[in-house]
Amino acid sequence: MSQRFSTPLLVAALLVAGSWIALPLPPVAGLAQQDAGEKLPPPTRAPSFRGTGSCASAACHGGTDAIGAKRCEYTTWMTKDKHVRAYEVLLTERSKIIERNYRPDSKDPRPEKDMLCLRCHAMNPEGALAGQYIAYADGIGCERCHGPAEQWLAVHYRQGWSSKSDKDKEAIGFRPLKDLGVRAKLCIECHVGVGNTQVDHDLIAAGHPRLNFEFAAYQAVMPPHWSVREERERYPDFHARSWALGQVASAQAALELLAFRADAGNKAPWPEFSEYDCFACHHDLKADSGRVKRGYGVRVPGTIPWADWYYVLARNLRGADAQLVDDNLRDSLEALKKEMDRPLPNRDKVTDLARKAAAALGTRQATFNRQQPWGGRDVHNWFAGVEALVDKPPRELTRNWDSASQGFLALAALYNGMTDLDPKLGNADTAKRLQRMPVELRFPHGFDSPRGTQPPYFVSPSKTPEK
Repeated sequence: MSQRFSTPLLVAALLVAGSWIALPLPPVAGLAQQDAGEKLPPPTRAPSFRGTGSCASAACHGGTDAIGAKRCEYTTWMTKDKHVRAYEVLLTERSKIIERNYRPDSKDPRPEKDMLCLRCHAMNPEGALAGQYIAYADGIGCERCHGPAEQWLAVHYRQGWSSKSDKDKEAIGFRPLKDLGVRAKLCIECHVGVGNTQVDHDLIAAGHPRLNFEFAAYQAVMPPHWSVREERERYPDFHARSWALGQVASAQAALELLAFRADAGNKAPWPEFSEYDCFACHHDLKADSGRVKRGYGVRVPGTIPWADWYYVLARNLRGADAQLVDDNLRDSLEALKKEMDRPLPNRDKVTDLARKAAAALGTRQATFNRQQPWGGRDVHNWFAGVEALVDKPPRELTRNWDSASQGFLALAALYNGMTDLDPKLGNADTAKRLQRMPVELRFPHGFDSPRGTQPPYFVSPSKTPEK
């Protein structure tokens, strides 16, 4: 019998205790008497929000049965999900300090009024969505993920709704989150960033945690307000598919953000230091430094390496049975890394390379999304490929905290994926080793960075890292 384990979340989140405000729900004209099987009229404008209060009835999604049970989706979100606290964290002292640091010239530095903060810490307050039966104190509520409910609220529970295509549902504002690709892209909007909605080096220096998103890990710790059984029926390879899709979708989004930052027309600071390995600069300076003793490989000492978080596995996983990208795309990423590793990367070149690589990753994600479910042996091939990068020279996944963390999270997701599909592929020693890995990666209390521990990580199942 195989041994399973829980995947710990290795990244910090600014989501703390929140509250809820219910707003009166107006009638939705023209839809209340309409059967879900009927053809809906084409929308004449963008649908609006109805508010989380529209989901809270005990007869709808506010039941009091077990957490995660059907018709208890709102209750699960309200009592267990950190997204509900997204707005109230802006009222904390830490957020106030961040705001004062980030906008020192502001006469009224309040994060709960700052549009940059509200884009990810509240229901979207901009444009056509402003003021439409939403409360900031709802945090990241139902409609932020499932779509503004004006045109589907009164029909999504009726007969015929389940037979509608995703395209038809999207036409009236409903987002098909059963599709893992759609789900990943939605999470990425805030957890990786897009365009002007981002956490850059200035904001990190002001005190905001950096964004390290890994789709499979975030799903593993999110309290499900959906049927896990039905999801596993749709995706027997759920853990592995979530990991692969998340890797490609996150890398695509990170490259699109890099292209935005590098584009001179956007007048952003350049180079943008949040694109680089944080701990290459933010570390103890010691006479007997382990990194000096190990050397720098092909990198020139004193240069700042491009961050590994979103690209290390795409760049290094090889082999026909287990690779995230093909050779051409891998070469493109290597060319981009070479340019980003220069003291002053060429903005135009970075913009062009990042956009082309992002487009190719989008195609790759679509391929993963259409792919038939993997079998246990297929996922085992992925697991073996990642394990080799951890254990065999030149041990690409042990060089720094980012690459080691991505290696662990990949192994965790793939191990759970292959043992779901074929329990005989499990191994008690491997499971125990995976349990130990996070201990090496855990930040000391009071720190947002590694301290006192140097790579290489995961030297052996029983040996601790070099001090």
